[in-house]
Amino acid sequence: MNHKQIDLLEVISDKKNSNSEIESLMKGLLVSPWCCPNELIDKYVTKSLAQILKQYQKYVCLIISRKKKFHWFKIDFAGIGFSLYDKITKEKVNFLSQLIIYQESIREDLEKEKIDFNTLATYELGALVGLYIYATMAIYDVAGIIENQANPRSKVPFFVIKPLYLNAYYLTVFRIDCNHQSKLSDHTILMDLFREANIRQLYKNSQDLIHLSYLLIDKKLSINIRYLSSCFYPAFQKLLERVQLLIYLYHLFLCSQQNCIPEQSILINMSQITNSGFSIYEIENLIDDKGHRTGFYNTILERTSTNGILTLKGFDLKYAFTIHTKNQLDQFLRTQDNWFEKSYVIPYLQNEMNSNRFIIGNGFKRSNKYKEQLPNYDVDVVIYDKKTDIFYFCQIKHRLMLLMTSFRDTVKKYNSPFIKEGVNQLIALKKIINEEVIKQQIITAFQNTSLTKTMIEKKNFSRSSRFLVLHNLEDFDFCTCQNVTMFEWNTFRNLLKGRISTIYNKDEKVEMKEIYKELIIDFADLDAVKTNHLTNKTEPKMPFSRSNHLELKIYRICEFKVFNKRIFTFKKIESIVPYFT
Repeated sequence: MNHKQIDLLEVISDKKNSNSEIESLMKGLLVSPWCCPNELIDKYVTKSLAQILKQYQKYVCLIISRKKKFHWFKIDFAGIGFSLYDKITKEKVNFLSQLIIYQESIREDLEKEKIDFNTLATYELGALVGLYIYATMAIYDVAGIIENQANPRSKVPFFVIKPLYLNAYYLTVFRIDCNHQSKLSDHTILMDLFREANIRQLYKNSQDLIHLSYLLIDKKLSINIRYLSSCFYPAFQKLLERVQLLIYLYHLFLCSQQNCIPEQSILINMSQITNSGFSIYEIENLIDDKGHRTGFYNTILERTSTNGILTLKGFDLKYAFTIHTKNQLDQFLRTQDNWFEKSYVIPYLQNEMNSNRFIIGNGFKRSNKYKEQLPNYDVDVVIYDKKTDIFYFCQIKHRLMLLMTSFRDTVKKYNSPFIKEGVNQLIALKKIINEEVIKQQIITAFQNTSLTKTMIEKKNFSRSSRFLVLHNLEDFDFCTCQNVTMFEWNTFRNLLKGRISTIYNKDEKVEMKEIYKELIIDFADLDAVKTNHLTNKTEPKMPFSRSNHLELKIYRICEFKVFNKRIFTFKKIESIVPYFT
């Protein structure tokens, strides 16, 4: 792989770090867009976009300050259509999940101002969501990723991706598409199991509930309990108990609804939960667990004034998992050094991969002997692919319950030591990969394997080496940083196995299908991975777009008031803007 891979997150990060003013501007747009200084917006944001952004900013500031104007004035705000429309391919893509992501950020920011999200009117929430969308656009504008192709006289901007970043944009949309497919397949699995299992069949430690719990733990932590070392069983047993309770409550709520899950709550009797094998102690612990972060689902169960009756809220199962299972693992696993790579990933690779194709070597790092002569490199595992003659030098990073709910979280974590440390260690190795001392370490790494010393000494590692960071964060799946490729662990192991999951429609029912096909590709080349994935998908539920822009319809509702009394309203399309987050 000779070409340099570009990641939009990396472009944004580099621009953000280019000077102090741009850093302040981007921080303002990400963290609290209504407080972002106008002088910086005027200086760095395209004029037509800056004008719209400041209009929304002004109105949101009125919401925040609760000021009232006793004279004629005009209020503009965004009413968001729940679909994306691709002009070229005529595709529509679900937009609801993205709105929820913005709403999560809005909730957090409003709480800082001591304003309750639930007290705002729909049109006020629409204004806030519109502001956050335009703030995101401004970030891409300042980073130089998009350009305005509207008529110079037009006050309405029309942005498209610059040709230089088109391929990176395709990968971003591909990543979003894969995440949607993954979530849809998870939902399909849950729904199928829930249909087959009556609520009375789900009880603590039942086969169905254990199976569902394993699926959720694997999805959120990238851990399949079956492959764990026995020393971890006690800690994960506590986790398993909490996850079973969460899934049982989710199923209980689901069974109370007709065909959908509204955001309302229901009343349940505590005895209904205890009769399914869960103790009062487990239930009370969950009620008292407020979570480590504010947001939509800060609590699931709440006590009522009636003894034994609880309020069960509608909740997102993965979000609840993140905030309500952290304590089950933190205390134990923090005492285990590098447990994920040593006790899980490396044994999995050694035991589960096709040994006729892949050879697994041990990790290595710079020794103290060369501290002054060589840069600080570190590798957790090396994988040699016989079919492509490629060595994959891997850094493995794992974080418990790292919750990213918004674009700003993703940008922040992309620049965090969690990612940068692994990337920098691999870049250090890349610079000296053909040094004799490195070759000797590679020979040692593959001792007692079929890859001999003679074979290794003949290799040109500058040509046959690839560098990967493997992690458990789906937001950084199919990402790159300084030409180091990043994969979520489950994605990478499925690539090695040639396993592709896809969603298709069968008799108006959404089903999941798995394809197993040996992939003879360079796994570090995301273009090759994307092409292979799209080639093998059958009837995708959400088609991947190949146009150079996706269009988001944002409506403008104009409202005229006198002494706060509504006189009349009307709607019109304000602009057509691309979709990024």
